[in-house]
Amino acid sequence: MGASCAGAVLRAWAGDSVRPPPRLGSNDCTTFISQALRAGGWADEANGPYPSNDQNSWWYNPWHIHNQTLTWINAHWFSFYASYWSGRTDLLDNVWYMGDGDVLQADWQHNGQEIDHTMMMTWYYDGIGPALSYHSNDTINRSLQSILVAEPDAWWWLHRT
Repeated sequence: MGASCAGAVLRAWAGDSVRPPPRLGSNDCTTFISQALRAGGWADEANGPYPSNDQNSWWYNPWHIHNQTLTWINAHWFSFYASYWSGRTDLLDNVWYMGDGDVLQADWQHNGQEIDHTMMMTWYYDGIGPALSYHSNDTINRSLQSILVAEPDAWWWLHRT
């Protein structure tokens, strides 16, 4: 289990409505990645009695009153949880270094105030490079190259999972 397993899970689910719940609204990019990471081996982490706004917790529980943590569903909170608060990921300084199952996040407004989107590397095209899958706009294996061309001003956070 691990990053490559999470990537395989995401490849199977991307662009497909046949996957485990939850699909929490139409803007579910981080929830989608959290589901894949859990399926790839990330264990839920709860500090205390399932506090949903605890930055050191990451979980989804459909039977709990709050259902999930902010770190499970929110791109900005997930980034800080994964890399700083829990140490589950290492931040890399070049998006071209990504491997299968690594998580790429974007700040579309390039202002450093809010990370807006979460994606996962799920494929590698020979001669082109990494490809990512994500939700909100259900997408499978979109080349990193095309994302960088479409979003030349975005700021990027690459998490080695």
